[in-house]
Amino acid sequence: KILKEELIDVANSRTEEDIATLEDACKWVDGTYLHITNKTIGKTWLTRIRHAFKDLRTHGITATIVFQNGEANIRIISDTRPKPMTFNKEISKVLSPTLHQMIRERYLAAWKTMNCQGHILNLPIDKHMEWKWPKLLEDADFRFLTKAKSNLLNLNARQEKRANHMELKCRHCDSTEDQVHVINLCFKGNYIRIQKHNKVQNRLVSLLRTKLKDIEVNTSPHEVQTTLRPDIIIRRPDEIMLLDVKIPWDSSDTIKAARLANKEKYRGLAADIQSATGKYTHVETFVVGSLGTWDKRNNDVLRGLGFDFQDFRTFKDKMIAAAITGSRQTYDEHRGIRR
Repeated sequence: KILKEELIDVANSRTEEDIATLEDACKWVDGTYLHITNKTIGKTWLTRIRHAFKDLRTHGITATIVFQNGEANIRIISDTRPKPMTFNKEISKVLSPTLHQMIRERYLAAWKTMNCQGHILNLPIDKHMEWKWPKLLEDADFRFLTKAKSNLLNLNARQEKRANHMELKCRHCDSTEDQVHVINLCFKGNYIRIQKHNKVQNRLVSLLRTKLKDIEVNTSPHEVQTTLRPDIIIRRPDEIMLLDVKIPWDSSDTIKAARLANKEKYRGLAADIQSATGKYTHVETFVVGSLGTWDKRNNDVLRGLGFDFQDFRTFKDKMIAAAITGSRQTYDEHRGIRR
């Protein structure tokens, strides 16, 4: 009763309508009645709800409050789903995921109508590579990934600047400012790239520690004297594994080069440890691409350590999402955007 009276009072103070019922007050909330701009009228928590309905319209989604059998329901129509959908309190939990999916669908539909087409990136075409839309992406990461996959990030070397023979140099160094340079190479994003690497590494360590006990992270092995510090050292009764996490650019050549460079880097160290301990010591590389490419050889590494797919499926999605988030943050940092 108190909420009903407050809603009616607020709606009356902010519209030119004579509002006396809850149904009419809800028309102010969903934007059916025009709002009077008056700075002398204080804002309430109901104003935030009205702003949410207003924001949905910017994404092509029209949400209205309708009453059925005396109960308030939310009816939604979007540009991508013209058939009305009605949500009552029993199914309110699916409302938020549905709205997020509608926003994603509208972004994808908008990209298809852009004049700049035909510049999709050449992602790895290799039996060892896997690329899928991850399930755990935030909206900002989804928008970034959609642009990056279409090679449409707002950089100096984007297609329209190339076509018009404009300046292509990086704003922080003398290299060409394309996606590979910004996300994986430019010194401006070094700190963010380290954070991205550590987040993926920490998620992998969390998975490994569910079954393995003797694990060291970012330390020099005690078996021999060395300055090298593998990301992860795994000791088992019959073997020692030196495991490094790599997040290269999403192409077959860079992923293969990252694996080869890692093996060369630790080849001598593995041989020295094996000589000192008598245990089989080998080097492995765990690869997740900057845009979420998953190297299927990661699965072989995990299965060799006693994990099956059900064990690491959720961790896999988290590692991919962490890599994409870190790449988006690197891109924002390069352009001077702090989130």
